[in-house]
Amino acid sequence: MNTNTTEALRRIAIARALTSKDIIYWAKFSQGLRPVAKPGLGTFAVTRELVLLFDPDVAATQWTPEQVRFAFEHEVYHVALRHAERADRLREAEGATFDQHLWNVCADFECNRLARARGRAVIPGVCFAADYGLPENMAAEVAYRTLREQDRKSTRLNSSHGYISYAVFCLKKK
Repeated sequence: MNTNTTEALRRIAIARALTSKDIIYWAKFSQGLRPVAKPGLGTFAVTRELVLLFDPDVAATQWTPEQVRFAFEHEVYHVALRHAERADRLREAEGATFDQHLWNVCADFECNRLARARGRAVIPGVCFAADYGLPENMAAEVAYRTLREQDRKSTRLNSSHGYISYAVFCLKKK
C-alpha cells in the first residue's frame, strides 16, 4: 500500500468516526461503507454494494482532512437518501430517455446542501442547486425534471462515471 493510500484511509477512518458520532441516526450507513482505492477517479463515489471508491492522491494530498470529511458525508447521504433506488424509479418511468448523469448532478445537490448545512468544509468547485438557478431545498427528482425541461447544452454539467451506481461529485467546469 503506498503512502497516499495509507494517509487517505487514515483520513477516511477519522471522517467515518466523526460522522458516526455527529450524525448518530445515520451511523449505520457510515459504518457500512467499505473503502476501496481507485487511483485516477479524482473524487469519492459509492456503489450500490456500499463500496466507497476513493482516489488516494486526491484524499491524501489535494483535499484537507475537513474536505475529506465533506466527501465522506456526501457519500453517506447518497446511501441514506436512497439515491440509487430513487434513480431506479425515474429510470423505470423514463426508460431509454433517463439521463443518469443529470440524475447524479441533482442527487449531488441534496448531498452537498446537507454537508454544507452541517458546517463541513466545501470542496472548491462542488455545485449546488442555486448554481443552476434552482431553489436549494428542491428534491432531486424535481430538480431533475426541471433541468430536463431546460436546454441541457446551456448548463454546466460535467461528464459522469457511468459505471458508478450512485452519484459522484458534481464539479463545476472552470
